[in-house]
Amino acid sequence: MELLTRMVEHNIWPAGEMIERASNLSDDVLDERIEVSVEDLDDKPTLGSQLSRLVEQLAMWTPRSTRRHRPRRRRPDALGQPARLTR
Repeated sequence: MELLTRMVEHNIWPAGEMIERASNLSDDVLDERIEVSVEDLDDKPTLGSQLSRLVEQLAMWTPRSTRRHRPRRRRPDALGQPARLTR
């Protein structure tokens, strides 16, 4: 289980770093459309929408991989993501 914990922490740490750095950006920058190099589910991806999706995925998979039950309908901002990134 220690290896799994280290792997999960390895994924959470860079996500936290990205969110921390993005918290200093203006709403205009977060809402600006970006080009991604892979097919995306979002028709008009922005930095804010991509960070929000990252947090949503971590919120979904981290409890499953650590065998903790995930609370119902948890919002991405519950993980400490600044509210303006949760559009």
